This record gives sequence, C-alpha cells and structure tokens, in this order.
Amino acid sequence: MWVKIGDNHIINLNLMGEFWCDFESSCIAIGETPFENGVKRILLLYFEDEEKMMKAYETLIDGLKSNKNYVDISEHIVNIEEAIYEEE
Repeated sequence: MWVKIGDNHIINLNLMGEFWCDFESSCIAIGETPFENGVKRILLLYFEDEEKMMKAYETLIDGLKSNKNYVDISEHIVNIEEAIYEEE
C-alpha cells in the first residue's frame, strides 16, 4: 500500500516491513526489513498530539484491512526523521 507522508513524499508500506506507535513522543515508527548486512532504516513520523497519531494509525490499519492501494496521512504529520540502525 502506498502512503502519502508529505507534500512530495510517498512510501510503499509493503516494502518497509512493520510499523508501530510510540506514545511517549507521539510518533509512528515505520521500520524497513533489515538488509543482509543488518542495516535497518526507520522513518519516524511525528504528530501534534496522540489523537492525530491514532487517527493516522487507524487510517493505516483500515487501508491494510480493506486492501487499499493508497492512503494519505500527510495532513497529520508535523515532522519526519530517519534513523539507521546496524546490528552489532
């Protein structure tokens, strides 16, 4: 499923792997399946508050359940960060 996360930013959620909510920082983390070398990229989508984060999360879940090809959660996102993790 394609997900619009910004004006010119669309990601393929199916290729990323997994996603979860971080209630402490009001963000949704979208984790990429690690490469063979153990590197994993994670996108952190930050929201104004927990309510907007949960609305975006529900949009993602509903889109997956109903096999939608595209959903737009960009209006709820206030900041996007990228983190890279490597296995030791």
